Amino acid sequence: MSVVNPLGDHSEDQLVAEHSQHRVDNHYLTEMLRRHKVESAVLGRRIWWLNALLLIFTVAICALTVVVVLAELGVMKRRHEQATGPAWVLWITLPSPSEPTGFNRILEAFEKKAECDAAKKNLDTERREEFLRGKEGDPVPARRYHCLPDTVDPRGPKESK
Repeated sequence: MSVVNPLGDHSEDQLVAEHSQHRVDNHYLTEMLRRHKVESAVLGRRIWWLNALLLIFTVAICALTVVVVLAELGVMKRRHEQATGPAWVLWITLPSPSEPTGFNRILEAFEKKAECDAAKKNLDTERREEFLRGKEGDPVPARRYHCLPDTVDPRGPKESK
């Protein structure tokens, strides 16, 4: 035997109106409380899922923040540089009256030391041929070439302001 709710087809407004007219009859109030309980359970499940999603997004944002901070501090960059190795820079040192060690300038950058050394060798060969083509008594430019890792600057530390 199934129980049929005689107030199931009433709207919420109809239940309130009927209850206000029949204050002694608690059936209307009971139906309103039953509906409230059902709606509260549905709302509670929705809030639980929203909380779960917020927790997931909060953890994801924290993880991304850690990645950004590590990348900014250089921790992640160092691992990449160790895997690929540093770049190599071909420097030229020219004589300078104001600089006792000479004036250093970048000529070119290379991914591998062997490439930098080959370019240096070519420049040294050109310099030697230029010297041999010159006339006796012509001044020989005192240039020197250096291959250094990109982490080394032969000009020394920069002045702080």
